Amino acid sequence: RARVACTWMSVAGPSFIRGYLVGPVLGEGTYGRVRECVDEKSLRRVAVKILLLSQVRRAPGGLRLLEREVRLHSRLKHVNIVEVVESFYDDEHERLFIVQELVNGGTVEELLDEQ
Repeated sequence: RARVACTWMSVAGPSFIRGYLVGPVLGEGTYGRVRECVDEKSLRRVAVKILLLSQVRRAPGGLRLLEREVRLHSRLKHVNIVEVVESFYDDEHERLFIVQELVNGGTVEELLDEQ
């Protein structure tokens, strides 16, 4: 994963995170939120997990375990597993971004509730 400075452009216009046009919030959790984004080059719709490292560090071994999970998940290639496109840090804002394949149809919790 690269450690880069992210460009947040939101002065009365669209917001971008490292080449991704930021869209609506898809969900929120303990460590951050997930936003729908569009890759400005390929126009591919993706889901970007934006994790607050200050929150992750509160859990014992949290950052180490998260980095391991991202590393392992990035290597998994299977039709039934959500693809990790890339991940990167924003040191200035203390965030980890995990760019993933966007899967439509609701959350896992919603799918389970339907059954």
